[in-house]
Amino acid sequence: MFQRITFRLLIMRAKHSSFISRPACGARRGALNRRRRALARIAPGPDSNARRPHHQKRFASPRTASVIPVDRAPVIAPAGRGQRRSRRAFAAVLAMLYLMLFTVLAIGFYAATTISLQIAGNDRTTSEAQAAAESGMQFVKYQLSRIEIPAVSGPAARDGDELTTIARLLGNQLDGTANMRDHAVAVIDHAIILPAADDFIALDATGHARFRALITPIGSSLMVKVIGFGRSVSIGRAVRMEFQRTPSRDSGDRLVAAPGTYEEAPP
Repeated sequence: MFQRITFRLLIMRAKHSSFISRPACGARRGALNRRRRALARIAPGPDSNARRPHHQKRFASPRTASVIPVDRAPVIAPAGRGQRRSRRAFAAVLAMLYLMLFTVLAIGFYAATTISLQIAGNDRTTSEAQAAAESGMQFVKYQLSRIEIPAVSGPAARDGDELTTIARLLGNQLDGTANMRDHAVAVIDHAIILPAADDFIALDATGHARFRALITPIGSSLMVKVIGFGRSVSIGRAVRMEFQRTPSRDSGDRLVAAPGTYEEAPP
């Protein structure tokens, strides 16, 4: 009977001290429950009380297991600051990796977009230059078809005299027009340049597409080369065609494009 009363007093004392010193909340509540289960399961071995001091002896009960002191019960400590710091460091490293990945992707998209825009711009400029060169060839072909070269025999029918005559006849048609831009048709370095060596003839009011024509004599024929440019002068396209003198019904000759001589040329 005395042992039973003592055991109950010890149980009440353990519960009272546990509730006072360790509030049952969160991890400590779980530790308190595990301590109670451990108190209920642990039983002393044979002659264990004999080897212990009097204040640490366990008192067995016929109905319940013996009780160990509260200060010796197993306690599982919650996660410390080191574990929390390691988790924060891992999250920071992971965030930096994702940031680097998104940065590389953004730079790649920007480079691809920039290159695509440059390619599209070059294609547009090339198309404008090609169209300007072909339009300029049609312009020169039309102007040459309108002139009539006097039929001259002998040395005067070649070289500089013939080119000067062609320049004079073209000047009668083009001088003073908006296409020449205050320039005059003349022979410079044994060639005729329309409108000038440092100027262009614009196809429209914007001036994005423009061309320059070069007329040079080749034997008894003329070689016309037209260089076209788009928005940029660094990209150009050129075409050339040979023109031959053909007798007309009148007293003079006309310049007619020779078949099969139209071709692209380096600018």
